[in-house]
Amino acid sequence: MPRKIHFQVAHSTSSDEQHPASELNHHGPLVNGWQSSRFSIYPQEIILQLENYVRLRRIQLLSHQHLIASKIEFFMGDCTSDESVTLENARYTRLGYIELSSNERTGFKARELKSIHIDAEGIFIKLVI
Repeated sequence: MPRKIHFQVAHSTSSDEQHPASELNHHGPLVNGWQSSRFSIYPQEIILQLENYVRLRRIQLLSHQHLIASKIEFFMGDCTSDESVTLENARYTRLGYIELSSNERTGFKARELKSIHIDAEGIFIKLVI
């Protein structure tokens, strides 16, 4: 049965003061979300640590209406059984990427929800933006 998997942001390359990566830990209509710092160098990375080791079938991503990444790559991270679960010990497998609409057609008024169907196991998800 599909269920929402809880996570915590474990790492981000940069964050705007008003929109820190920790905003991704909370969900709801009043959450500001994450933005990279102004004039940051790309690509940016965000690593999410899942609540436990999981088999992931789908990722849903909601994009801002005008601050839109052109491409997002997805990686699944795992640690071997004899290693402690840390970012330093994680090994990542590339799952693929998505491209987002520039949103010009809607006059930058609509957000884009992407559902990415995958089949991967691990405890970390890395987004390269």
